[in-house]
Formats: sequence, C-alpha cells, structure tokens
Amino acid sequence: MGKTVSERLNQRLRRTQDSEVASGVTQCGVVLREIDNHVLVEDLHKKVLDKIGVNKKYHCYFAVMMGKRKPTQKLKLTDYIPSSCKDLFLYKWCFDLDIENQLLEDDVACDLIYYQARHDLKVGHLTASIEEQIALDELSSLNCSKSAFVRLCQRLAGYNIVVVDNCFLSKQSSIFTNHLGTPCKVTLSQKGLCIITGKNLYRYFNSEGQKNSGLSVTEIQKKNVEAFVKLTCFLTY
Repeated sequence: MGKTVSERLNQRLRRTQDSEVASGVTQCGVVLREIDNHVLVEDLHKKVLDKIGVNKKYHCYFAVMMGKRKPTQKLKLTDYIPSSCKDLFLYKWCFDLDIENQLLEDDVACDLIYYQARHDLKVGHLTASIEEQIALDELSSLNCSKSAFVRLCQRLAGYNIVVVDNCFLSKQSSIFTNHLGTPCKVTLSQKGLCIITGKNLYRYFNSEGQKNSGLSVTEIQKKNVEAFVKLTCFLTY
C-alpha cells in the first residue's frame, strides 16, 4: 500500500576560485510516493528538477545517476529504488553541443552544467592546456558569465564523454585476446564506445554508429557496485 513520505535531498556545492575551494550543503525537500519502501526514479527526477526550477522542456537532458563524485550508473525513469538510497546525483545527459547551448540560456540549467564542468575539471575528467587553464582562471576572476566558462570547457579534451572505470570483460572476444576478466575503462561519446585495457584502446562503434566487432555491450559488466543506503541528489559539486 502506498504512502507519502518526505525525502531529504542533499545538494553539495563546491566552487573553486583562486585555487581555494568553498563547500556547502543545500537541503532540498521533496515529497515522494513510497511503495514497499521504494520510490520511482521518474517521480524523483521530475520533482527535483521542478523544485530547483529547470524548464520542463529541458528535463530530458538531465539524468539521475549513481556513484559518489564520479557517477557511473544512469538510472532509468522506470526504475524503483529504495527510499533509503544513497549516492544519487543529478547529472547532465546531453551530448549535442547545439542543444547544450540552448540549455545555457536557462539560468538553472546553466548553473547545473557550469558546476558540473568545474567538478570535471577538479577531478581531472577534463584536460586543459596551460593556456586554456589561464583563460578559465581569467573567466573566473573576472566574474564573467557561466555560459562563457562552459563554452570554453566545451573545447577541452574529455568534454561530453562518459567514463566508467573498473569494468571487466565477462566473455572472450576475438579483438580482446587474453583480456577476459582484465580491468578496463569504458568511454561513451558521440564518436562511439571505446574500451581501454592498459595501453590498448578498442573502438566498438565508429562515428556513424557502425559495429566493429561481435562483442555485445551487455558483455561488459560493472563490478563492485555499492549498495544503496541513503538518497542524495547531485546539483552542483
């Protein structure tokens, strides 16, 4: 039997300026319907985005992800998760720069993308040259628009690429000789899906989306997925 509960969503904020990091936590409460101690991801997704003020037409470009600091699992809107779930984050899920530039016109969506870009720079997901880092620092120090900062980040290596570490191959493949059970990294972008094992890089799809091997994506599994404990929401980090 369903019942109404109040879920507290912790939104961590980390902002870097002049090599100093300021951090804070913003609490956002939303009311979700709970069934057998589980809540629907779609309800969580919609109510959080409504709560923080993202335009409804842009909701589809943000996803509920699992993984502390480095989201590694995208949850489906149809998924049910324990109401005590932890390490859930709101993350941009848009790989088209033309659409992303439209998102930047929405103040709240721009904030989400901006702080995600800063987070990705901090953890090394985005790689900036010395000149690019100087330009980014200048934009920060001059208090320029967040959209200008994001547009510069769009040119950096690693932008709009999803990276999943600590995966392993569960089935032998002709292009992965002797790599069964070997840890690997998977990247996904508009250019395709790549698998990296050690110093070797294997491209599974090319830019046109054509299949290059008989390997099924389902044969690449994520291991050591942590159990859910509490529910939090990634807003800006």
